[in-house]
Amino acid sequence: LGESLGSIKAFNAPIEEVTTGSLDALKAYSLGMEERANGNEKSAILLFQRAVELDPNFAMAYAQLGSAFSNLGETEQASRYLRQAYSLRDRLSEREKFYVEVRYYTTVTGETEKATATYEMWSRLYPEDWRPFLGLAARYQIVGEYEKAANAADKAMKLQPAYFQPYANLATSYMALNRLDDARKTSEQANALHHDSVYTHTVLFELAFLNRDEGAMRRELDWARSNDREHDMLTAEAMSQLAVGRLRDARETFAQSWAASEHSGLHDDTAYSMAREALGEADVGNEKEARARVAAALKLGSGIDAQEVAAEALALAGDTASALKLSKELHDRFPNHTALNLASIPATLGAIEIRNGHFAAAIRILDQARPYDFCEFASLSPVYIRALAYLRMKDASHAAAEFQKIIDHSGVIVLSERHALALLGLARAFSLKSDFAGSKAAYDKFFARWSNADPDTPELRRAKLEYLQLQSGSK
Repeated sequence: LGESLGSIKAFNAPIEEVTTGSLDALKAYSLGMEERANGNEKSAILLFQRAVELDPNFAMAYAQLGSAFSNLGETEQASRYLRQAYSLRDRLSEREKFYVEVRYYTTVTGETEKATATYEMWSRLYPEDWRPFLGLAARYQIVGEYEKAANAADKAMKLQPAYFQPYANLATSYMALNRLDDARKTSEQANALHHDSVYTHTVLFELAFLNRDEGAMRRELDWARSNDREHDMLTAEAMSQLAVGRLRDARETFAQSWAASEHSGLHDDTAYSMAREALGEADVGNEKEARARVAAALKLGSGIDAQEVAAEALALAGDTASALKLSKELHDRFPNHTALNLASIPATLGAIEIRNGHFAAAIRILDQARPYDFCEFASLSPVYIRALAYLRMKDASHAAAEFQKIIDHSGVIVLSERHALALLGLARAFSLKSDFAGSKAAYDKFFARWSNADPDTPELRRAKLEYLQLQSGSK
């Protein structure tokens, strides 16, 4: 029709096989999918919104809107669009129905078993389709089955090597399995092929953090400055500072992250980041700061991610009544959400029982969460709080075993302060067993990890006093 080949190559987008009665809506949708393939969720959202304006019954456009908002941490907006897609699913082809249903089960209801079963059926009926394998990888990560997640992500990448998502899921699965070289190679491969994303760059940031390579960490932060996901990398930097006890630096960096995400209108994501900082403050003994940060988070957003972390932070910070109330509200909103009800809420209830001095009750509650100790959703909470309960019971052997599990899983939630605090917990457990050499070694590792920590951090002050007592008692 007279268009130059150069123009066609620059602006041509593949037409997606989806159900709509509007050619213009289909064009907007296809352009949106191209943006998503390149990791540009915010640009994709604008195109999908244009698609549903042109065709208000465009179920797949609503589904993609939900998926894009979900990846940005905006769970409430994601759920709203996915409910709309689900209500229109009878208009769709079988393959489209699979996508809408799994996204609904994943984000709206949290029914991991239903989502996984649907993905598995989809993969059997359409074995050359990469999307069900990608979805399976994400579902397996949520429940902590990282070997299965890696296998599914690898299949997705072989079927579709031109999209960023398979590389991201494979790299993060390798991290959780402590296959650090494989995680690095996968992330670097994605970068070299221009299929990188905030997820692969975060993996490289985490690897640099584990290796204490500040130059490499800075390079990943520099990459983020030219990317619309800068707030995610700022949160990663803040978490890395919190993980080594640099609370003042972490607070400043968190504030920068919140400003960036709020500027983009990401209220739920900002609230989650605030709640995560609150949890860290509670973990290191800053209870007043934790409660204040929770209040700010709950005022800003009502997404599930923010609220479940806020509930746990409140429990650890001593506001057990509010923690219990929030947990009950979450259960009422998401009665079938697998990870919430079998990992997150039990962790909060366990923390409440510890606060009330009922250590055996806490352990009984947390026993049901054992299969989800290292699930992506729960921030190491079931195993960490169970370890605290055993320690308070003075059951040194079981406490040491639980803390050691966290230490052995350094690739799971890499930037969590609980990896360092597990060393401190292990030191205390060994001290209870009168294993002074083992206790001293664990304390020394903790102090090395927190060598630049703020000196007034309550857990650090307490650890130093314990260490002095240990040295006096072992002489």
